[in-house]
Amino acid sequence: MICSFYFVIVKNKKDQRGIYLINGQKVTDCVYDSISVHGSLDDGFGCAIVMKKELFGVVLENGKEVVPVKFHYIDKTVSGYIVYDKQPDGSLLKGWYSRDGKSNIPCLFKGIGYTYYNKIDVETPDGLKGMYSFNGKQIVPPIFKSTNKIGN
Repeated sequence: MICSFYFVIVKNKKDQRGIYLINGQKVTDCVYDSISVHGSLDDGFGCAIVMKKELFGVVLENGKEVVPVKFHYIDKTVSGYIVYDKQPDGSLLKGWYSRDGKSNIPCLFKGIGYTYYNKIDVETPDGLKGMYSFNGKQIVPPIFKSTNKIGN
């Protein structure tokens, strides 16, 4: 059995990086300018935030790109990834991808935060608030001045 946190980042003659697991299995080709590994890539709980031409994406331990390499920044969270897209005016709007990349929320928001019961609070550039589920489904449209969660 492979121990957690064992991986190798390799660099080719063109200074492009790739990933191998310690058992010799290739995860990615050498196509990235930068790789930042989070968690263990050998037991299904990790990811690699990769950068190519100053844009970021996410690759899992099987080499699958779950967040396309097209964002200006990515924050890894427990449940997924907050992605940032630069607008023509230089501002950054936020979106969200699930850990497996199957669900996402488009980059339309100046604020994204987590709430109880696996829900995501969003705030538009105009300050309007709404809520999405972790599967990317809109629960409350972002058209309200405020939202308050009640109950347990």
